[in-house]
Amino acid sequence: MRTKIVGLKATKSSNLLLRQHAQAWLPIILAMTTIFILSAQPKYGPSTSTTGIYFSGFIPVFPGFWETIIKKGAHVLMDAALSGLGVRALLREGVTPEQAAYGAIVMVIRKLLAQPQAVGK
Repeated sequence: MRTKIVGLKATKSSNLLLRQHAQAWLPIILAMTTIFILSAQPKYGPSTSTTGIYFSGFIPVFPGFWETIIKKGAHVLMDAALSGLGVRALLREGVTPEQAAYGAIVMVIRKLLAQPQAVGK
């Protein structure tokens, strides 16, 4: 009877530990998945002649210089959000704030290196 109670406590603590890790890391995994999916969308030309905004699939395409400004700005914002989520996850794991900041920077740099086609776009 004693072993069942100990085993039950171990199961509850392992479930709690799994839940804590999921709460820490699932948001960053979802954000990275979203970034990769959106960055991998092909860019099609407009079906008719236009000088304004048109949609390539579900991604808007802006005219001329604005395309670069808006898309690069979106990449910077998403990388900043990814850094924030990285800091949050690492702090929940119990590292110091300084280590969490460095770890988040490494995560974002790793993400950028894993996606070389986005750097030259």
